[in-house]
Amino acid sequence: MEPQRWLRQLVTGRLYPWTPHLATRKDMVPIDPEKARRRIEANKEILAEARKAQAPEQQQQHKENTSELAALAKELTDTENEIESFHEQPAQEVPESQPRGLQKDAFELEQERKNKLVEKDPHIQQLADMKKGGEIAAYIRKEFGEDVDARSVDIETLRKKAIDLRTDRIFEGEA
Repeated sequence: MEPQRWLRQLVTGRLYPWTPHLATRKDMVPIDPEKARRRIEANKEILAEARKAQAPEQQQQHKENTSELAALAKELTDTENEIESFHEQPAQEVPESQPRGLQKDAFELEQERKNKLVEKDPHIQQLADMKKGGEIAAYIRKEFGEDVDARSVDIETLRKKAIDLRTDRIFEGEA
């Protein structure tokens, strides 16, 4: 017998039993207790470091970081809404007047759309700028609740894993 699966509503944090209908909602994400514990632990460490920042210049840096985070959150919401509106629009057919070789099929158009979203994602850009394996491992732990030993993997492999996880997260609501 399969164990009960649960979904967490992003805005409220409420738990709901998993159903196919609820799982398609953008504000519902699966919750794994182990991963949730690791993410909470990582978030508490980040908060503890932020609370230590008492110097005015550190407070200013924190203010700038939260302003940047707010901008990222808005951009994320905008891109998610754009994706949703894209799926609500009927597909546009390519006129038959174009030569067959120039027409793009639905798969190619979907891949282009996904590639653009991934390229614009601020987390992906942030990962590309990270210079240390420890930074990437901390990101994976915080965002996905997975422990990765940065010393046992080269930085590019670690970066690829983080980008793959982030890409999966971007498109997890799509079936």
